Amino acid sequence: GDTGGGDGRRVLFAPVDMQVNSRITQSVWDAFDRLPPQTLPRKVAKPTKRLSALGQALSRDGIRPNARKDAYSEMFAILDGLMARHKDSLDEAVSRILKVRGETIIASVREGKMKVGEGFTEIADDRAVEADFKAAGRVLSPDIARKYAEHIAIPDGDDDGLFDAHVKIAALAKIEGVQGDLDHEANALTQKWLTQYRVAIKGVPDERRAVYDDIIAMSTEPQRIDIQRPRVRTEDTKDADDNKVPVKSGHLMSDADGNFPIGTLNAWETSVLESEMKQPGFLAWYRNPGRASADSLAIAYKDGKGNWRRMCPDFIFFSSSGEGIKVSIVDPHGFYLGDALPKLRGLADYATKYGSEFHRIEAVAEMTDKKLRVLDIKSATVRQAINEARDAEALYLSDAATDYY
Repeated sequence: GDTGGGDGRRVLFAPVDMQVNSRITQSVWDAFDRLPPQTLPRKVAKPTKRLSALGQALSRDGIRPNARKDAYSEMFAILDGLMARHKDSLDEAVSRILKVRGETIIASVREGKMKVGEGFTEIADDRAVEADFKAAGRVLSPDIARKYAEHIAIPDGDDDGLFDAHVKIAALAKIEGVQGDLDHEANALTQKWLTQYRVAIKGVPDERRAVYDDIIAMSTEPQRIDIQRPRVRTEDTKDADDNKVPVKSGHLMSDADGNFPIGTLNAWETSVLESEMKQPGFLAWYRNPGRASADSLAIAYKDGKGNWRRMCPDFIFFSSSGEGIKVSIVDPHGFYLGDALPKLRGLADYATKYGSEFHRIEAVAEMTDKKLRVLDIKSATVRQAINEARDAEALYLSDAATDYY
């Protein structure tokens, strides 16, 4: 709907807790468990920091007891390889760091004039090297830089071993391509562990699951996470005038009679729901929560200013077929709203990535003549039309859309 799955915070009238609907089959819930929500990307995401956080989490939860140590070992091996691969460039960078270039300036107090004398070079002192080492920490991450320095330092009874290590690391960080190589390997190992321990991570308590979701989200692109089953949802059963609101059966959450209130739906959203419930093979439906939460199917999109946001399509439908349970996204949303086109583009990007996991992904809008028009977002031709569109209403009125019924 116009609110993208609900109004967020609202005043509830005669609230009733909806519990898990006992009439919903296990196969429907299994299909729900496979839904792919997305995280909201971060503007600044450090792959090495993400790997370190994952290692710490896996160690704490006993999933991979030595994960943090293993992560450091992997990163050290990569840095060792980069040192060897760029040996000539590294030697040159070390030489540049150890030589501080300067110029003598001669000033005349009487004449108020200054002139530059001859240039000179000196061996860099500890402060100059530490400044370069600190800069390396911004490239590699302060934690990796510090730990790797301790790893390669040659014990010799004084600080020279650590000083030499700091010089080498500072030099390595100045070489073009090193950060990209390290980030790539850190991302690869993070993804490997997230895949390898996916089932174990799903088994940790909810508060710990949130930690892993946050680690997954430490990326500049939307990332797939697991959805959690809803446990309870509070809905109003009366309107502001004390009238009972209409209800529908078949929702994943329900009251004791197997019904779910639909008082928050407008007339045409209700029409969409009723139409979908009449489709062959219909089994169940889910009113997606309007704000991103553990039990919502959230989809990342960019708003008109290029900032990442999350949308929550209104409806998820479950139906049976010879191939098992089919899942569909149907999102009624006003074409006149300022976020209509950006959300359609987000839905199109989502369909490109995950369309094969859904039976249908559709956006519906009520036009000024009260007709409902639908965009089949699983269609590559429709997605192209969405990405080229400049006006949502014109898009729904074009050949890219069809009548909903």
